Amino acid sequence: MHLTLAFLGALPAERLSEVGAAVGAAALGEAPFTATFDRLGRFPPDGRPSTIWLGLGVGSASVERLTTALRAELGRRALDFDRKAARPHVTLARGRPDATAIVARAIAVAIERARVPDLRFEVRELAVIESVLTGRGPRYAVCASVPLEESGEH
Repeated sequence: MHLTLAFLGALPAERLSEVGAAVGAAALGEAPFTATFDRLGRFPPDGRPSTIWLGLGVGSASVERLTTALRAELGRRALDFDRKAARPHVTLARGRPDATAIVARAIAVAIERARVPDLRFEVRELAVIESVLTGRGPRYAVCASVPLEESGEH
């Protein structure tokens, strides 16, 4: 399970160490923290659901702070990333583009009516994750990780 703070897209292998340095700098002074997923949602918010996700509740301020710090560090290193606003979530499923309108509407209604108990977890590290798209969905591999410091003050 991961939250994307910055999406870099294709990156030359020789720049991976710079990404790791940016992650390390962003993690400085940040202590591990508790977070929760507390709601179910979808992209796009209207029309045919293409992505079904769990949204962040508690801990969102810490994730926002880490996102801001990481994006600033990537910028300092002239590393290009997708600058769309971050929406911390975990993708649960993708809607099928060939689903009938009735099925798509039923999924949308189920998402709207769903109640999610707080799903609590600990955030202990920032990681650089490579995603490889396959016919069976994405595969993820951790390329580098940096622990959050116990002595962080936030």
